[in-house]
Amino acid sequence: MITLNVPNRRKMMKTNPIVSTREKTFAQIVGIACMTLLMVWSSLPVMAQTSDQVSEAMVLSMKDRAEVIDAVLKERMETVLPEIMRREGMDMWVIISREYNEDPVIETMLPATWLAARRRTILVIYDRGPEEGLETLAVARY
Repeated sequence: MITLNVPNRRKMMKTNPIVSTREKTFAQIVGIACMTLLMVWSSLPVMAQTSDQVSEAMVLSMKDRAEVIDAVLKERMETVLPEIMRREGMDMWVIISREYNEDPVIETMLPATWLAARRRTILVIYDRGPEEGLETLAVARY
C-alpha cells in the first residue's frame, strides 16, 4: 500500500524533511473524515426515531445504498477534497493499492460497487484549478 502526494511547493520539499510524514498523516485524516461523515450521515434518519417508529421501508436495498454512498462520495469529491488539496498545496494525489493489502484511504474513495483493490488499483486526483475542479481517474482492471 502506497500513498503518494505531489505538492506544488518545491520549496516545502527542500526545507521540510517531514513532508512525507505530514502527507501520510493528511491522507489518513481525509480517509477517517470521509468514513466518519458517511457513517454519521447514513444513520441520521434512524437516530431521529425510536425503534418502534423505524419501519421496514427505511432499510434501503443494496442497490439504493450504493446510490446513496456514491452520491455522498461525489459531493465530497466536488466540495471537500478540492478545498483541502488547495489549502495543503497539492496539485495531484496518487493512491496506489494492491489486492489484499489495501490502503484504508482507497476504501473510502472507491465507488460502492467496487469491493476493494483488485491486483493493483491506482487512483489519480488532479486539481485543474478552481474553475474546472478536480479530475479523478482510476486505473484498475474493472
